[in-house]
Amino acid sequence: MDKRVRLGPAAEIPDNDFTVYQLDAVDVVVYKIAGKYYAIGNYCPHAGQSLSRGPLDGTVITCPGHGLRFDVITGKCLDIDYLALARFELELVDGDLYVIF
Repeated sequence: MDKRVRLGPAAEIPDNDFTVYQLDAVDVVVYKIAGKYYAIGNYCPHAGQSLSRGPLDGTVITCPGHGLRFDVITGKCLDIDYLALARFELELVDGDLYVIF
């Protein structure tokens, strides 16, 4: 059974920006890009750096540690084929965002 956790009002995330949510065992970063929401794990699978500290360019987040680039929508690393970010499903219900594990 999936676990559904309320994150808060979707309106609190500005367009082309993000919010980090610290949940039980994982930090989830929710990006709002062109009016759509995407959720990924906050840590780079290469060296564990916090991705929320890296720059966002369109849908690409760059790791501040070694410069690896990840697509926020797919989670895929654009530099090393076998690396990918954890991605999470989101639901928007009555203006609130929920993440599903």
